[in-house]
Amino acid sequence: MTKTSTLETSIAKLRKNEYTIDFEIRFDALQNQTTEKSFTTDEFECDQVFYDSATGEYVFTIETFNQQKGVLVHNHKTYKHPISIEMIDKFNLPNKSKL
Repeated sequence: MTKTSTLETSIAKLRKNEYTIDFEIRFDALQNQTTEKSFTTDEFECDQVFYDSATGEYVFTIETFNQQKGVLVHNHKTYKHPISIEMIDKFNLPNKSKL
């Protein structure tokens, strides 16, 4: 995991390296925010993780099975929607039920 000074700096650098799609978590899949195409945990890989110490947010770089590249911004402290165990494991997110 790489610590960065700002979330915007991380994303700007990634955009220059072809990570142009914005993804979001939808319980048990990632969704391309533009096309609304969803990808299960078997259909994408997380290449890199960046942490913004100022906001507590993580930026994950994603590449799908069909070579779509993008970013997922996630803050597990403020995220209010349910996430499947498969997604928690895929991203190595904190899971209070495992404590």
